[in-house]
Amino acid sequence: MLINLITGGPGPEREGSLASGRDVKRALESLGHKVVVFDLVSPKFLTEVHDCDVAFLTTHGWFGEDGKLQGALDILGIPYLGSGSLASATAMYKPATLRLAHLLGIPHPRWRLLEAGPVKSETTGEIYDELEPCIFIKPASGGGSIGAGIAQSAAKLASMIATTQRDQPCVVSEYIRGTDVTVGILEINGELCCLPPLATYYDAPFYDYDVKHTTHLRRHECPAAIPRETAKRLEHHSRKLFQMLLCRGFARFDYIVDRQGREWFLEANTLPGLSEAGNFATMAASYGMSYSQLIDTMLETSSAALSYQP
Repeated sequence: MLINLITGGPGPEREGSLASGRDVKRALESLGHKVVVFDLVSPKFLTEVHDCDVAFLTTHGWFGEDGKLQGALDILGIPYLGSGSLASATAMYKPATLRLAHLLGIPHPRWRLLEAGPVKSETTGEIYDELEPCIFIKPASGGGSIGAGIAQSAAKLASMIATTQRDQPCVVSEYIRGTDVTVGILEINGELCCLPPLATYYDAPFYDYDVKHTTHLRRHECPAAIPRETAKRLEHHSRKLFQMLLCRGFARFDYIVDRQGREWFLEANTLPGLSEAGNFATMAASYGMSYSQLIDTMLETSSAALSYQP
């Protein structure tokens, strides 16, 4: 099979995208496929990308995971793995997924959306009083915890908002103390399968970019040591979000599980990191799949059989 591996890109998650691409390329070649690598950052990308059997995307964040690349490939008639432009764009914009979770009855932290631009000091004070004592702030679109942080005072919140929200909307939410737990959904032979939930432990204040991309700073536990009923609810929530977002092939859903075993939805990822040491591959390994088997299974979820996907 001739596969276009699309990786990189101009966004802040470029390095994580390239890391996923390197591991996926090795796996695809070990399976006997011919792989041609395209970097999304190339100004000639749309004219360079050529006909293939399928495009394998390892692009994360801006332009690669937010529906823009998916829409371009749809127009070019190039089949690809993963969700379409609508699901990708919706999942990338955190306020949309949080509102969907609310409509579905899925617990989530209290939150506020701040549009890009100056924020009045009294507004910052109101937000802190509403969500105190500890507040989490992150860009409304994006991943990898880039631009995210914790504020434990109104002054710190104002400073972080001024930095994070200067040129893009941001989400501020109450900070829930607990364990980071992620759930992977993978289509296998046309059926949605929920991979074992994975918990991540670390010493940093939160699961930041450095922790996510430095193996010795974190410890994975899969399956996660959480109450059985909590695990069942996480699977139910993740399946429902996958279906309602119109995801395709695979996706990952992130939660916090607090000390009482209550789950809190955080965000959805339609193109989860695919490095061999990453969350999704670790969950697949716990399910009984080797890394190569995971990549091979993903290939079977191509949009090639679809005449149209939103």
